[in-house]
Amino acid sequence: MLELARARAPGVELVLADVPLLPFADGAFDLAFSSNVYSHIETAAARAEFVADALRVSRELVVLEQAWRLGRDQESWELRRLLDGSEHRVFKRYLAADELARELEGVVVLASAEFVAVRTP
Repeated sequence: MLELARARAPGVELVLADVPLLPFADGAFDLAFSSNVYSHIETAAARAEFVADALRVSRELVVLEQAWRLGRDQESWELRRLLDGSEHRVFKRYLAADELARELEGVVVLASAEFVAVRTP
């Protein structure tokens, strides 16, 4: 993915890291944005650590996730098939906007049938 990103965005600094901890200084950014990551973190403690570290390096955090809807399990292990034919089981949570806002102690900035987003100051 880094090779593809380098080809598409030459001259941009890209960082590969195992997180947490994010490899950036405290307060390095105005905003951290997470898309479809938070819902794959299995434990409440690990989610809290993720949020705390994001807020360590930025003043605000916006978390975007797939919305829960009727007929969909709110939490499960899902089988994902990749284009190379490999299969992987991944943990996944689907969240309603108000539920995500409560967890993050933030405000809803998007609530659609497909996606929810919350900003945490």
